[in-house]
Amino acid sequence: MNARSVRRWLSLTTLPVSAVAAMTVGMPQAGLAQGDPGPPGAPHAWTLSSDFALHPNQANPNPDSFGNDDVWYFMGSSTLVHDPATYVLLSDFVTDALCVPGIQQWHDPLQCPGPCLGCLPTVGINATGLFQRVMGIRWPANTVRLHPMPSQLAIVGWRSPVGGTVAVEGRFADMDLNCGDGVDWSMDHGALSLAEGSITQGGSQLFSLPEITLNQGEFLYFIVGPRNNFGCDSTALELTITLSEPGCDSAVGEPYCFGNEVLCPCGNGPFPCAGCANSTGQGVTLTALGSASIALDDLVMTAASVPPNQFGIFFMGSATSTVPFGSGLRCVGSGGTGFFRFPIQFSGPLGSMSMGPGVVDLSHAGFPPAGRIVSGDTWYFQAWYRDPSGPCGGATNFSNGLAVQFTP
Repeated sequence: MNARSVRRWLSLTTLPVSAVAAMTVGMPQAGLAQGDPGPPGAPHAWTLSSDFALHPNQANPNPDSFGNDDVWYFMGSSTLVHDPATYVLLSDFVTDALCVPGIQQWHDPLQCPGPCLGCLPTVGINATGLFQRVMGIRWPANTVRLHPMPSQLAIVGWRSPVGGTVAVEGRFADMDLNCGDGVDWSMDHGALSLAEGSITQGGSQLFSLPEITLNQGEFLYFIVGPRNNFGCDSTALELTITLSEPGCDSAVGEPYCFGNEVLCPCGNGPFPCAGCANSTGQGVTLTALGSASIALDDLVMTAASVPPNQFGIFFMGSATSTVPFGSGLRCVGSGGTGFFRFPIQFSGPLGSMSMGPGVVDLSHAGFPPAGRIVSGDTWYFQAWYRDPSGPCGGATNFSNGLAVQFTP
C-alpha cells in the first residue's frame, strides 16, 4: 500500500460524528497504555488450594473462584470400592482441627477419637499462613490434606462447570514422615480410573493427564485409600485443572481466547473458535489470509458473524489478556506499550468486517513508534463491534483473539 492509499484508508474515519462517538466511548486509545489484569489464560484454571472456601464462607459442595456453584466436593465413602454411588459429602466443618486455630477441614463427625486427634475421613487445608507440624504431620501453608479411614476413602470431587477438554496435573505426597506404610491413590472419571498409584512412607507421586474430555456436570475424583497403618495416612493433594483451548484454523496467525459459558460475561457460550455469543446467536470469528511478511504486507483479517449494519474496529496490543467487557471478552492486553486502533469498519448487511492488505503500512502511517509493526514482532489482534441488543446488556462485543508473528 502506497502513501496515497494509506491516506485514503485513514480518511475512512471521517464518518458521522454520532457513529464515531458511539464506537470510541470507552475504547482503548492508540498509544495509550491500559492496565493488564494478569497473566494470560489464568481464568481457564481451577486450583484446589485457591478455591477451597474458608470460614465464614465454607461450603460443601464448594463453588469455584468464577462464581460457579457446586464445583468442589469434599467426601468420604461407605466402602473402599470406587463407586460414586457410595460417596457421601463430609458434613462437619471446623476451623481449629487438631486443636490448631486456622486448620480448617471437613470431616465425618461420627469418627472422632478425641478432641485433638482429628475426625476421619477428612479433607482440610492449612489456612494459618505458616508451616505447621502437629501430631507428626508436616503441613505446609495453603496445602490441602486428605486422610482416609480403614473402611472409608477420602475424596476430592471436581464437577466440571463447562463442557470441553481439560488438562489435569498435580501431586499426592505423604505428610507423616514418622510412621505409616504409605497410601494408595487414584484419579477417576466417574467410576473409571484414569491414573492410580501407591506412595510409600515419605514419598510422593506426580500425575499429569493432558487431555480429558468432559461434558458439563461430569465428575473427576481424586481419592486417597488406606493401608494397614491408617493412622499415618495424611496425604497432601496439589491439583490444578486447566481448560484446554480447542484447535482452530487460520491461514495466518494463531487464534486464541474463545467464548465459553464460564468466561463469557453472562454465560453466552460456548463458541469454540469464536468470541462470546452476540445478538445473532453466534460468536464472531477472527481469521487471516495472506502472509505475515513485512515486505509483502498482504495480511487480510476478517471478522465474520458480526451483527449486520454495525460499526466496529480492529485493534492490537503486544500482550494477551482475558477481561469480561460488555457481552464479550477483551483478549488483547497493552503489554506496557498501549492499544492501537485501526480505522472504523462497517459490517454491512452480510455482518462481516475486513482489514488489509496494507496493515503494516497502516501501522507506520498512523501509529507512534511503539505501535509500528516490524519483523520479529508478535502482535495480538481482535475485532470490537457494536451490538446494542447484546445478550448481557452490554452494547459491545468482541471476536476471538488472533496472534500474528511477523517475518521479513
